[in-house]
Amino acid sequence: MRFLKKVSVMVIVMALAAFVVQQDWLAHIADSQWVADYLAREGWPAFLLMSLVAIAYTAAGGPRQVLAFVFGYALGGWIGMAVSTVLTTFGAMVCFLVSRFMIGDWARRRFGKRLDKVQVLLGEKTALKVLMIRLLPVGSNLITNLLAGATHIRLLPFLAGSFVGYIPQMAVFALLGAGIGVSDHRKMILSIVLFIVASIIGIYLYRTRSSRQIGELVTKDL
Repeated sequence: MRFLKKVSVMVIVMALAAFVVQQDWLAHIADSQWVADYLAREGWPAFLLMSLVAIAYTAAGGPRQVLAFVFGYALGGWIGMAVSTVLTTFGAMVCFLVSRFMIGDWARRRFGKRLDKVQVLLGEKTALKVLMIRLLPVGSNLITNLLAGATHIRLLPFLAGSFVGYIPQMAVFALLGAGIGVSDHRKMILSIVLFIVASIIGIYLYRTRSSRQIGELVTKDL
Protein backbone atom coordinates (compact mmCIF):
# COMPACT_ATOMS: atom_id res chain seq x y z
CA MET A 1 0.00 0.00 0.00
CA ARG A 2 2.82 2.41 0.85
CA PHE A 3 4.48 1.61 -2.48
CA LEU A 4 1.24 2.32 -4.36
CA LYS A 5 0.85 5.65 -2.56
CA LYS A 6 4.40 6.60 -3.43
CA VAL A 7 3.93 5.70 -7.10
CA SER A 8 0.58 7.53 -7.25
CA VAL A 9 2.04 10.74 -5.80
CA MET A 10 5.01 10.52 -8.17
CA VAL A 11 2.79 10.05 -11.23
CA ILE A 12 0.46 12.92 -10.29
CA VAL A 13 3.32 15.32 -9.55
CA MET A 14 5.20 14.46 -12.72
CA ALA A 15 2.06 14.78 -14.85
CA LEU A 16 1.20 18.15 -13.29
CA ALA A 17 4.74 19.44 -13.72
CA ALA A 18 4.95 18.29 -17.35
CA PHE A 19 1.58 19.84 -18.19
CA VAL A 20 2.44 23.19 -16.62
CA VAL A 21 5.88 23.37 -18.24
CA GLN A 22 4.50 22.39 -21.65
CA GLN A 23 1.91 25.18 -21.54
CA ASP A 24 4.49 27.74 -20.31
CA TRP A 25 1.98 29.13 -17.81
CA LEU A 26 4.41 29.57 -14.95
CA ALA A 27 5.70 32.60 -16.83
CA HIS A 28 2.21 34.15 -16.64
CA ILE A 29 0.95 33.22 -13.18
CA ALA A 30 2.43 36.39 -11.63
CA ASP A 31 1.05 38.63 -14.39
CA SER A 32 -2.22 39.98 -12.96
CA GLN A 33 -3.51 41.51 -16.19
CA TRP A 34 -2.73 38.41 -18.26
CA VAL A 35 -4.53 36.14 -15.78
CA ALA A 36 -7.53 38.48 -15.60
CA ASP A 37 -7.81 38.67 -19.40
CA TYR A 38 -7.36 34.92 -19.80
CA LEU A 39 -10.06 34.09 -17.25
CA ALA A 40 -12.47 36.64 -18.73
CA ARG A 41 -11.89 35.29 -22.22
CA GLU A 42 -11.93 31.54 -21.62
CA GLY A 43 -14.17 31.16 -18.54
CA TRP A 44 -14.32 28.06 -16.36
CA PRO A 45 -11.85 25.91 -18.38
CA ALA A 46 -9.26 28.65 -17.92
CA PHE A 47 -10.02 28.88 -14.22
CA LEU A 48 -9.48 25.15 -13.74
CA LEU A 49 -6.24 25.22 -15.70
CA MET A 50 -4.91 28.26 -13.86
CA SER A 51 -5.80 26.57 -10.59
CA LEU A 52 -3.50 23.67 -11.51
CA VAL A 53 -0.76 26.15 -12.38
CA ALA A 54 -1.26 27.97 -9.08
CA ILE A 55 -1.00 24.73 -7.11
CA ALA A 56 2.24 23.83 -8.87
CA TYR A 57 3.53 27.38 -8.35
CA THR A 58 3.03 27.40 -4.59
CA ALA A 59 4.13 23.77 -4.20
CA ALA A 60 7.45 24.73 -5.77
CA GLY A 61 7.89 27.60 -3.32
CA GLY A 62 6.30 30.47 -5.23
CA PRO A 63 5.16 33.27 -2.89
CA ARG A 64 1.52 32.84 -1.91
CA GLN A 65 1.16 36.61 -1.56
CA VAL A 66 1.66 36.97 -5.32
CA LEU A 67 -1.05 34.40 -5.93
CA ALA A 68 -3.46 36.26 -3.64
CA PHE A 69 -2.74 39.57 -5.39
CA VAL A 70 -3.24 38.05 -8.85
CA PHE A 71 -6.53 36.33 -8.05
CA GLY A 72 -7.73 39.35 -6.10
CA TYR A 73 -7.06 41.48 -9.16
CA ALA A 74 -8.72 38.98 -11.50
CA LEU A 75 -11.69 37.80 -9.40
CA GLY A 76 -12.28 40.48 -6.78
CA GLY A 77 -11.05 40.76 -3.22
CA TRP A 78 -13.01 38.21 -1.19
CA ILE A 79 -13.42 35.62 -3.95
CA GLY A 80 -9.75 36.03 -4.84
CA MET A 81 -8.80 35.55 -1.19
CA ALA A 82 -10.88 32.38 -0.88
CA VAL A 83 -9.62 30.89 -4.14
CA SER A 84 -5.96 31.68 -3.55
CA THR A 85 -6.12 30.35 0.03
CA VAL A 86 -7.61 27.04 -1.11
CA LEU A 87 -5.09 26.70 -3.94
CA THR A 88 -2.16 27.54 -1.68
CA THR A 89 -3.36 24.90 0.78
CA PHE A 90 -3.45 22.36 -2.04
CA GLY A 91 0.06 23.46 -2.99
CA ALA A 92 1.19 22.84 0.58
CA MET A 93 -0.42 19.39 0.43
CA VAL A 94 1.42 18.51 -2.79
CA CYS A 95 4.75 19.63 -1.32
CA PHE A 96 4.03 17.75 1.92
CA LEU A 97 3.24 14.52 0.05
CA VAL A 98 6.25 14.84 -2.25
CA SER A 99 8.47 15.23 0.81
CA ARG A 100 6.86 12.26 2.57
CA PHE A 101 6.74 9.76 -0.28
CA MET A 102 9.46 10.85 -2.72
CA ILE A 103 12.28 12.76 -1.01
CA GLY A 104 11.83 11.80 2.63
CA ASP A 105 15.18 10.02 2.81
CA TRP A 106 16.99 13.03 1.34
CA ALA A 107 15.20 15.37 3.71
CA ARG A 108 16.19 13.29 6.72
CA ARG A 109 19.83 13.27 5.60
CA ARG A 110 19.77 16.98 4.78
CA PHE A 111 18.02 18.30 7.89
CA GLY A 112 19.04 15.70 10.49
CA LYS A 113 18.49 16.90 14.07
CA ARG A 114 16.53 19.88 12.82
CA LEU A 115 13.90 17.45 11.57
CA ASP A 116 13.76 15.73 14.95
CA LYS A 117 13.05 19.10 16.58
CA VAL A 118 10.22 19.73 14.11
CA GLN A 119 8.73 16.33 14.97
CA VAL A 120 8.80 17.14 18.67
CA LEU A 121 7.33 20.61 18.22
CA LEU A 122 4.59 19.65 15.77
CA GLY A 123 3.86 16.17 17.08
CA GLU A 124 1.24 17.48 19.51
CA LYS A 125 -1.41 20.12 18.81
CA THR A 126 -0.26 20.04 15.19
CA ALA A 127 -2.99 22.25 13.74
CA LEU A 128 -2.49 24.98 16.34
CA LYS A 129 1.29 25.05 15.95
CA VAL A 130 1.14 25.04 12.15
CA LEU A 131 -1.37 27.90 12.41
CA MET A 132 1.20 29.81 14.48
CA ILE A 133 3.89 29.19 11.85
CA ARG A 134 1.68 30.56 9.08
CA LEU A 135 0.89 33.67 11.14
CA LEU A 136 4.50 34.42 12.08
CA PRO A 137 6.18 37.35 10.29
CA VAL A 138 9.12 35.02 9.52
CA GLY A 139 9.43 31.59 7.99
CA SER A 140 9.54 29.84 4.63
CA ASN A 141 6.40 28.21 3.28
CA LEU A 142 8.49 25.77 1.22
CA ILE A 143 10.76 24.74 4.09
CA THR A 144 7.78 24.30 6.43
CA ASN A 145 6.04 22.00 3.95
CA LEU A 146 9.18 19.95 3.25
CA LEU A 147 10.06 19.54 6.92
CA ALA A 148 6.52 18.64 7.93
CA GLY A 149 6.23 16.07 5.15
CA ALA A 150 9.46 14.38 6.20
CA THR A 151 8.19 13.90 9.77
CA HIS A 152 5.42 11.59 10.99
CA ILE A 153 2.83 14.28 11.70
CA ARG A 154 -0.64 13.77 10.22
CA LEU A 155 -1.61 15.50 7.00
CA LEU A 156 -5.11 16.73 7.88
CA PRO A 157 -4.16 18.75 11.01
CA PHE A 158 -1.25 20.20 9.04
CA LEU A 159 -3.58 21.33 6.25
CA ALA A 160 -6.21 22.66 8.68
CA GLY A 161 -3.65 24.81 10.50
CA SER A 162 -2.17 25.97 7.21
CA PHE A 163 -5.52 26.95 5.71
CA VAL A 164 -6.61 29.07 8.65
CA GLY A 165 -3.14 30.55 9.09
CA TYR A 166 -2.94 31.58 5.44
CA ILE A 167 -6.14 33.63 5.54
CA PRO A 168 -4.89 36.93 7.06
CA GLN A 169 -2.07 37.51 4.56
CA MET A 170 -4.13 36.21 1.64
CA ALA A 171 -6.91 38.65 2.53
CA VAL A 172 -4.43 41.52 2.67
CA PHE A 173 -2.94 40.91 -0.76
CA ALA A 174 -6.18 39.85 -2.46
CA LEU A 175 -7.88 43.06 -1.33
CA LEU A 176 -4.86 45.06 -2.42
CA GLY A 177 -5.00 43.44 -5.87
CA ALA A 178 -8.75 44.03 -6.10
CA GLY A 179 -8.34 47.67 -5.05
CA ILE A 180 -5.70 48.32 -7.68
CA GLY A 181 -7.71 46.46 -10.31
CA VAL A 182 -10.77 48.71 -9.93
CA SER A 183 -9.07 51.77 -8.42
CA ASP A 184 -11.00 51.23 -5.19
CA HIS A 185 -9.15 53.09 -2.46
CA ARG A 186 -11.38 51.60 0.24
CA LYS A 187 -10.14 48.09 -0.54
CA MET A 188 -6.54 49.28 -0.54
CA ILE A 189 -7.01 51.01 2.82
CA LEU A 190 -8.70 47.90 4.23
CA SER A 191 -5.78 45.76 3.02
CA ILE A 192 -3.34 48.08 4.79
CA VAL A 193 -5.37 47.89 8.02
CA LEU A 194 -5.50 44.09 7.81
CA PHE A 195 -1.76 43.99 7.15
CA ILE A 196 -1.12 46.00 10.32
CA VAL A 197 -3.44 43.75 12.35
CA ALA A 198 -1.84 40.57 10.96
CA SER A 199 1.63 41.96 11.69
CA ILE A 200 0.69 42.75 15.28
CA ILE A 201 -0.68 39.22 15.74
CA GLY A 202 2.44 37.72 14.20
CA ILE A 203 4.79 39.81 16.34
CA TYR A 204 2.80 38.95 19.47
CA LEU A 205 3.02 35.24 18.68
CA TYR A 206 6.73 35.48 17.91
CA ARG A 207 7.35 36.76 21.43
CA THR A 208 6.45 33.36 22.88
CA ARG A 209 9.25 30.86 23.38
CA SER A 210 7.68 28.02 21.40
CA SER A 211 6.93 30.30 18.45
CA ARG A 212 10.51 31.54 18.35
CA GLN A 213 11.72 27.95 18.32
CA ILE A 214 9.37 27.09 15.48
CA GLY A 215 10.31 30.25 13.58
CA GLU A 216 14.02 29.48 13.81
CA LEU A 217 13.48 26.00 12.39
CA VAL A 218 11.62 27.22 9.30
CA THR A 219 13.68 30.31 8.44
CA LYS A 220 17.03 28.70 7.71
CA ASP A 221 18.00 28.13 4.09
CA LEU A 222 17.62 24.72 2.47
